[in-house]
Amino acid sequence: MTNVRPFLIALLVLVLGCRKDPSQPGGTELTSHIQVSVDSACVLTGNTITPNGDGVNDRFLVWTKHIVEIAVHIRNSQGKEVFATDSFNTAWDGTDSSGTGPYTVYVAARTSSQVQLNGQCRLYVLDYGSEGCLHHPGTPVCGDQLDPRLCGIAQPTNEVFCP
Repeated sequence: MTNVRPFLIALLVLVLGCRKDPSQPGGTELTSHIQVSVDSACVLTGNTITPNGDGVNDRFLVWTKHIVEIAVHIRNSQGKEVFATDSFNTAWDGTDSSGTGPYTVYVAARTSSQVQLNGQCRLYVLDYGSEGCLHHPGTPVCGDQLDPRLCGIAQPTNEVFCP
């Protein structure tokens, strides 16, 4: 009989649209949105919400699969925490009396196999205003644009971004 040693396959972290955060001295790498995974576990977020009451992308959500523990923190541009949770299925509606976005999202999660996944991104709260499209300074990623094959998400879509 041969000895078989179990091993953990290397952590795969997918980072899309990396850019420098100009508000930090020297710049800190930020992703356009959070997408981290290992084995069958994953954590996904978008980087824009549009709280206009139409039922699509009105709230900031974190989608997970095979995650047993999570911590989500959202800070405004001055570093003040405007939202925090360690509960699954809790969403932020974009309410911030200071109104000072963009926001920085920090997510830490532990998988069912005890692997730690961490991610950070900018979050923009967008408003259509009087226009028929949304302005965004980078690559917009709403919850309805996330790949449903990764965490099993599927949302209706209707956001229109300006060219």
